[in-house]
Amino acid sequence: MFAKIGEKDVTRAIVTVFGKDLEEHAENDVIIVGAGPAGLMAGKELASRGVKTLIIERNNYLGGGLTKKEIHLIAKEYNLSVFNKPAMACLSSRISYGEAITKEKLRRIAEAEIFIKQLLQVTVVRVRHHGNITRIEVLPEEREKLFDLTALDLIVNALKKLGFTYVTLDLQGYRSGSMNESLIS
Repeated sequence: MFAKIGEKDVTRAIVTVFGKDLEEHAENDVIIVGAGPAGLMAGKELASRGVKTLIIERNNYLGGGLTKKEIHLIAKEYNLSVFNKPAMACLSSRISYGEAITKEKLRRIAEAEIFIKQLLQVTVVRVRHHGNITRIEVLPEEREKLFDLTALDLIVNALKKLGFTYVTLDLQGYRSGSMNESLIS
């Protein structure tokens, strides 16, 4: 009575329909992939500022569910220039637990990361916010780029202008979840 179809066939059909829907909404200012709490809040904030925003979610319910791999595959399928961009956690994940998250702190972190990334030409940089101390992380294999005295002076001066009192380097380099290390006893 029913033809035998596999999971791959169903997935292809869903992606085809999804692709057609995405093309209809391609004229957005921002596309947010994932309707989890962070995606929904970002979408709400952007929309309230008049930014034309599209939120994409794999599931037929809110709460998130796309994997990083799926996000990269979708972006590549639609020739989005960011298809191979490394995943980035929300800027608020750079702020120590228990500290208030403010627009000013997020702005300072974003500006610091952009400055360092452009100056050093590193793949990944994280500026961790610990009160008046900032801790800079880059990929372990790119740490050597931090040992240029001129670059270090430029970084210190730029981050102090952004309001950081102390500028430090994390000698271990970037690792996902490093802010959680203080929670482990």
